[in-house]
Amino acid sequence: MTPPVVVTIDVAHPPMSADAVETNLDDLLRRALLSGRTRVVRIIHGYGSGGKGGTLKTTVRNWVYRRRERFEMVMAGEEYSPFDNKLQDFLKGAGDVKLADFSGANEGMTFLLLPGD
Repeated sequence: MTPPVVVTIDVAHPPMSADAVETNLDDLLRRALLSGRTRVVRIIHGYGSGGKGGTLKTTVRNWVYRRRERFEMVMAGEEYSPFDNKLQDFLKGAGDVKLADFSGANEGMTFLLLPGD
């Protein structure tokens, strides 16, 4: 059995416009779902320099919310804890994905679990 794929997209370095973020995420989601192998998408959107969350984070989280029915689970990076039951369920649902693929709690990321077979 081939291990599942974890895909990372960084929309914060360099920062993209909100429209470009949504276009890139739509394309990534389409390709990931068509591949049938991608189970986890890690979106790096940054946290923003104002300390309250930035435009890209808001754009990504709104994009995810509008498409929430397409994901098995969504996990905000700030919710990450290796002891969290939600994360353990997330990992079980993803197949052979390891904790190391998540790189710790980070308010500048959002993780998506895509449907499997």
